[in-house]
Amino acid sequence: MNGREFERGLKECQGALYGFLVRLMGNPEEAKEAMQTAVLKAWEARDGLKERSRFRAWLFRIAANVAADMMRRKERFTEMGDLPTTDADPLILEEERSRLQRAIGELPERQRMALLLKVYGELKYSEIARAMDLTEGAVKAHIHHALRKLKEALREDEV
Repeated sequence: MNGREFERGLKECQGALYGFLVRLMGNPEEAKEAMQTAVLKAWEARDGLKERSRFRAWLFRIAANVAADMMRRKERFTEMGDLPTTDADPLILEEERSRLQRAIGELPERQRMALLLKVYGELKYSEIARAMDLTEGAVKAHIHHALRKLKEALREDEV
């Protein structure tokens, strides 16, 4: 992959990648650092990517690995970043957002990553499978279990 193709691919997905990292890491500054590190690693490894159509999944995988390394080094799991808001009562929304962030943060790492890549990274199941080195079936199972656990956790919080 040449420099121009790399730059074009990066421009196409940098917003989604940054959003994914913010939600995964829970901190915009750490996400920015992870993104810079991931882009540098991707740049250095760009000759290993043969199919430009796989650039997005490849870059998300690198970024997810960088983020996981950073979080492991800090020996902590963080809450997810800001979730979208609406014009409803801000106090209720903040409480709901906080509950959802806590529930997402409690998911096992693979389930959380698969879910965030699907929802915030807007990747296809096949792209997530490549990014996480799993089968599509395993990705679908991780997402299904993550959604089920979120539903249960949010239901328990209401009681």
